[in-house]
Amino acid sequence: MDKSLILETLKKRCKEKIKELENGIEEAKNSAKQAPSFMESASDTTRQQYRYTVQSLEEQREKALRELDELEKIIDFEIFTLTDKNVVKSYCILPAGGGEIIEKVTVVTNNTPVAKNLNGKGKGDTVIIGDREFKIEKTL
Repeated sequence: MDKSLILETLKKRCKEKIKELENGIEEAKNSAKQAPSFMESASDTTRQQYRYTVQSLEEQREKALRELDELEKIIDFEIFTLTDKNVVKSYCILPAGGGEIIEKVTVVTNNTPVAKNLNGKGKGDTVIIGDREFKIEKTL
């Protein structure tokens, strides 16, 4: 499990998401410009709907930019490897990218129940995830 690969993959995905959102913003702005104005059609709300879409996409872009900024500040993080009989799971706690699986490591964000259960724990400790009890085999 390569920590730098996990972090770089998350940053790359975040940058791709930002680019997709920026493209969506431009498309929605262009569509809004081409939609009928209130003077052309009093009952057509297409232009306003595109404005709402632009606003939503801009908010998502700002969130993604903040997440990328947080990821850029990461110097080191822990990877927890957990076992329960024949099941092996690996998690890392990061400020963004929750739910992503990279190199068989599931990324969880700080405020998730999994992260809360793992915080302050180390090798040999037990944690409950869902309805199962796992033993922490190692941390990297």
